[in-house]
Amino acid sequence: MFWDYDGPILDVSERYWLIHRDIMAEYGRPSFKKDEYWAMKRLGMLESDVLEKLGSSDIVTEYRRRRQEIIEEREYLLHDRLQEGAFEVLKALRERPGNVLATLRWNRANLLWQLDHLKIADMFFDVLSTGEEKIPRWRIKHDLMGSYLDYNGKGHVIITDTDTDIRSGKELGMFTIGISNGIRGPQVLKEEGPDILLENTHELLLDGVIGVLDGLDR
Repeated sequence: MFWDYDGPILDVSERYWLIHRDIMAEYGRPSFKKDEYWAMKRLGMLESDVLEKLGSSDIVTEYRRRRQEIIEEREYLLHDRLQEGAFEVLKALRERPGNVLATLRWNRANLLWQLDHLKIADMFFDVLSTGEEKIPRWRIKHDLMGSYLDYNGKGHVIITDTDTDIRSGKELGMFTIGISNGIRGPQVLKEEGPDILLENTHELLLDGVIGVLDGLDR
């Protein structure tokens, strides 16, 4: 079972918005309020789309560079919170074979620090991470998990809040579970056709979902 980190486990909305706000302030530009910014992200909008709506397309390159520099700094990571019910779900599912975290984090030291800080480091059999960039973007997680599985995902599950991860899982032959409480809303996730689409992380403990997971483990 492979877990995406930012979204199904962590609510990163505050961190993402603060970074947006702070970078725009550095350049003396207006920023969106949190609810406005997060609504756009859940619709699948890129940071360049957000800046275009603010009339600040001229600083996209600088914005992206600065965002990459600070997005995994500890002062911002401290704003992440466990999704409601995430700890209980992880605790309940921790004994399943191959409970692996797979995340697109480039700063592994700060990733491991945050897992310890949130007291969930021991919930995972292994932690996979990469800061590599590839086009199309779904190839990043695909190759991260694929190299771990020798590119055979049959019988494995990915739990994610992004359309790109669903695509990655499907390309590997994995069973895909989308959770729509993260960075992508249900309408975006539905377009990739996950095998199961849930509203929140806690729904992973529903009898019907557990039954499906038990069937895959056999």
